[in-house]
Amino acid sequence: MNDESASDHAYAPARSLKGLLHRGRGLGALLAPEDPATSAELVYDAVRQDWRWGTGILVLAEHGEAQDLPALIDELAAHAQARQWCGPDRLAAGLARFGPAAAEAAPVLRRLWLCTPHSCERPAYLKALAAIAPTGLDRAYTESLRAAARDRLATTS
Repeated sequence: MNDESASDHAYAPARSLKGLLHRGRGLGALLAPEDPATSAELVYDAVRQDWRWGTGILVLAEHGEAQDLPALIDELAAHAQARQWCGPDRLAAGLARFGPAAAEAAPVLRRLWLCTPHSCERPAYLKALAAIAPTGLDRAYTESLRAAARDRLATTS
């Protein structure tokens, strides 16, 4: 792809952040027939850099590959460190897809499971732990069953 074809389609410069975002948000479909290899690379890069809409990391969680594990684990750790309790459940579900290959995430998942005030997110952390590092979860299973029973009783009373 050359700069001339980029301007013909109103793209920002190909390697700029704005250009990556353009291609990742749909304009890449215009580029694909011209240069499929470059288009695929740019769209993938745009998804990884998609800070405007906050969806890039979630796309990686749902569809990423093993090479994306460090970014996913870093994002999960950032949520835990900042005590951002809303949303890490989706990252946890994405990490669970990788099984034991995501073992570095286990301590962060345990911390989130223990500290989150959102009981609705705890099952995702427990499922991810079961897929990633299943040993030593007896206490977590017991506590989760007790919490579920308490929640059930509270809603039926």
